[in-house]
Amino acid sequence: MFKKLKSVLTLVLLAFGILSPLLAKAQDAAPMLAAFNGATYAESGKAFSANQFSGKKVLVMFWKSDCPPCLVEMSGFENIRKAAGAMPIIVVTPTWGKKEQYFLQKPIKNSALILKYKSGFNDALEYFGDPEGGVPYSVMFNEKGIGCISNLGPVNSKVMKDMFSECGK
Repeated sequence: MFKKLKSVLTLVLLAFGILSPLLAKAQDAAPMLAAFNGATYAESGKAFSANQFSGKKVLVMFWKSDCPPCLVEMSGFENIRKAAGAMPIIVVTPTWGKKEQYFLQKPIKNSALILKYKSGFNDALEYFGDPEGGVPYSVMFNEKGIGCISNLGPVNSKVMKDMFSECGK
């Protein structure tokens, strides 16, 4: 009964326009990235919030330390950062141990946000368009928070150029 009452109250508030601005604002804030809300940044332990990326293009890179192509990608991260310019880069990894800390030092030094997302890593890959769970996998999001191009395999400056041409720089 409480669920029905809550649903009816929500509909009434929506009908009178009271909740509409709040819901519109929540939808503007990177809708797909909201799937990571509650995950934590590896370095600070702070909780991730998609709201901070509202109105920005974002590159999300899925990575594992036991993946040789991922290690190649991370070794060239400085070039990826240069090609991305001011675009925020989020590296998503399921674990944060000594091996990950070692291999992700360059991305951290180059302002990448390392997101520890252990629970549901493979589900997140599927949600973001990689049903096979292959890594490295990257998705570029436009200013509306919608994924506009993805890449299975290591990202380098040429791949970044192709992603920008597809997603708009």
